[in-house]
Formats: sequence, C-alpha cells, structure tokens
Amino acid sequence: MEVFTVIVIGSGFAGSSCASTLEKNNIDYVVLEGAEFTGGRTQTIHLQKDTHIDTGACFIHGTNGNPLIDQSIEHNVQFKSYKGELQMLTFFESDDISYRQKKAVEKDFKYLYKQAKKYLRGQCAQGNFSLSMEDGMQEMLRQHPVTWPIDSPQQKYFDYRKWVYEEYEGANWNEMSILQFSGGPSFTGGNVELKNGYKDLLDPIQKTLNIRTSSEVKQIEHTDNDIIVTVFDHATSQFKKYQCKFIVCTTSIGVLKDSIKSTEMNPNIPLPELEKGLIRFIPPLPDWKVDSLNCYKLGLMDKVILQFPKQFWGPISRITYVGNEAGDFPWFDNVGSDPPALLGWTACRFADKMEAEMKSDDEVVQHCMQILRKEFPDAPDPIFAHVTRWRTNPFTRGAYTFITTGATTERAEKISLPVGNIFFAGEAYAKEHIGCVHGAFITGAEAAEQIIKLIG
Repeated sequence: MEVFTVIVIGSGFAGSSCASTLEKNNIDYVVLEGAEFTGGRTQTIHLQKDTHIDTGACFIHGTNGNPLIDQSIEHNVQFKSYKGELQMLTFFESDDISYRQKKAVEKDFKYLYKQAKKYLRGQCAQGNFSLSMEDGMQEMLRQHPVTWPIDSPQQKYFDYRKWVYEEYEGANWNEMSILQFSGGPSFTGGNVELKNGYKDLLDPIQKTLNIRTSSEVKQIEHTDNDIIVTVFDHATSQFKKYQCKFIVCTTSIGVLKDSIKSTEMNPNIPLPELEKGLIRFIPPLPDWKVDSLNCYKLGLMDKVILQFPKQFWGPISRITYVGNEAGDFPWFDNVGSDPPALLGWTACRFADKMEAEMKSDDEVVQHCMQILRKEFPDAPDPIFAHVTRWRTNPFTRGAYTFITTGATTERAEKISLPVGNIFFAGEAYAKEHIGCVHGAFITGAEAAEQIIKLIG
C-alpha cells in the first residue's frame, strides 16, 4: 500500500492548483485522475495549424487580479486576438421580425428581467427562498403582459433572449435561485480566451506534478487519523489501496451528489459493481454536508465542432438561429478559416434533451446541418466533427454549478467546509467565482494552504 500525506482527486484546474501548491511546499502527494487524460472540464481539440478549440470551459472571466492571467503571463501563454468588426447573422425557423421589433423585444425583456430579480430579492428578504428565476419572470409577465401573441416570432425571440441568460449560468430558470446572483464582486476587465486553448496553460502548470491517470477513486474510508483510498486502475483492471492523512476532492458536484445518492440507495454494493465515476464514502458524508450540496445543481453546456472543406458563411463571426424550441443550437461561431470550422452551442434543457435523445454523434451533426442549411442550402457535409456530452460523461456529469431553488445563504455557504481531513475544491466551492475556472484554481490553492497550516 502506497502512503502519501495528501491525495488529490481530479486533475482539472482545482486539482492542479492544489498539487502545485503542495509541491512548492515539499508536501508529498499524488493526484489520482479517473480518466485517461488530465484537465477535467477543460479540454482542447487541435484541428489543424493554429486552430485550437476548447470543448469545455473557454473563457477567463475578468482580467484584473485574476490568477489565471498571472499564470498565463508567467508561462508565456498567448491570448486570442480579434481583428476587425464582428459580423452577426440572425435567422428564424419560422417568420422573421424586423430590426426594430427585435430591439423592442430586447428592451421589454431587459426590463422584465431586472424587475424579476428585484421581486425575488424582496421575497428572499421575507424568508421565501422557494421561488425560481422563472417564477419571478412569470410574476412580472402577469404584472406587465407583453403585447404579442404566444405563437408569434416575437415570442420566439423573447424565449431566445431568455436562453442567452440561462446559458450564461448553465441553468434552467425554473431550477435556479436568485441567490445565484448574490455573490460578491468577481474580477473586472472583461473576458478573454487563450489562443491555443486552456490546454496551453494547463500543460506547463502540470509539467512537474505527480499525476496518475486511469486511476479511478472508488472508495474513501476516513477516520480522525488516517484515510484509506481504494482505486480502480483502468490500465491493469486491478483495485489497489492508498493511505493518506488528507484528501482534497475536486470532483464535480454532479459526481459527488450522484455518489451520495448511490450510497443511500445501495450502501453495500460491491465496488466492482459501483457505477463508473462514483465514489463511496465510509462513513457517509454528514447530513450538514449533504444538505449544503443539495443547495446546488450542475448545469449543462454542450458544443459541436464542425470542420468543413470550404467556408460557406462568408465573413460572418456568429450565426444566430432562433428556433421554435429555445436552446436548439442558437449559436454557430466562426472559429477558423484555415481550416474552415464552426462551433455550435447548446445548453440547459435542450442540451439534456440532445444527450438523452440523440444517441449517436452523427444524429447531432445532422441536426446541426439541418439548421445551417435553412440559411445556407448548399452547405457541404463536415469533414470532421466532435460532439461533447458533459452530462453523460461519468467523470463530469455536467458542466458548471448553479444555486438551486430552496437554497438559503446559511446552508449554501457550508459547501466549502471540510469533513474531518477531507477537503473540497472546484468551481462549485468558489463563493464569489462559482462556475468559473479561476474559481476552481483559487479553491485548489486554498485547500492546499489549509492543509499546510495543519501540518505546521
């Protein structure tokens, strides 16, 4: 049995930041990653030449004071530059509306959105935390009804505008609490992307780290003194045990919550039968921790990369599609001309529907092409495609975290607290930076620093 002072579970930015901090302080550790590759929910695909596309997280949110900016500069990582004026194209599945009508819908939506948040904050002040963002919007629509019919193109455009706000949080509004907007100030300075994707930053951070891939943690037996970790080694198809004093768990809350649910349903299931990606805690995590985790859910954002033999969309930067169903791949971004490629986006309920109903990647690609050919009937078939399925990925089970209805501030804030010598890090635990890669990076380093203080 191998013995380490610290075992870090997961090799995304939280686990890597944690391991880097431990290494700099001469603390012996190992990072155990269940997948065959590192990075967690930050993955980059290289098409050809200088075209790199992030299939998971892609933005650095805020440049002023953001540690990822400092890391990028330290490791000479280039930022993506944009030349010229961005050109947009918007088309509808059914009837189109004029520019003036679009602006009128946007104005109404922004007013109702602002009033809905104000109304929900008032409800929270009175102790009512049960209402969702959708409840707030529907209340405002009752008070200030729109003038267009429910089946009109204006309504489709209104639903599209709502999806844009849902997509940003990765959350269906009927599940999201107003507390999602109650965090402290994040970093200012706008958003940037890395020229060659997040992998270009993660690789130098991980260069010297002790990371073992294909090492899936299946069980954690924890006491006040020691922790025994059972790992399934996918390379050898064998179980092995590790011993440590501290654990830093950086799995997504999707993995963590499904693990808890599995243990509750079948606490004695043999480890070889435990679903891929899940972890059994012995003893189970305490009720207060489970209660805090239940204040959160893991949202969903999926992407489709389409590489073509020729560029058929001209100088357009973003193709916006307003379909009859909100979230039905509303965005196709121009991500390269050499080779020509588009990046399709979907999120929230339609992304879940896609993963559940479109079983093959070919089905997803054909669906995207049907949309594109409504505006570009002569569009050729793609010569390469890549489809993400973050919900059904056993090691992620979603994309990024949001605060759900029924959550209270007091319960939600306990999520970042350790359980004995088990610490937690990742974007879900970053109070002011929930859902962001820099939040994961910050919490990973913070967990390591707490352990270093305890070691003395």
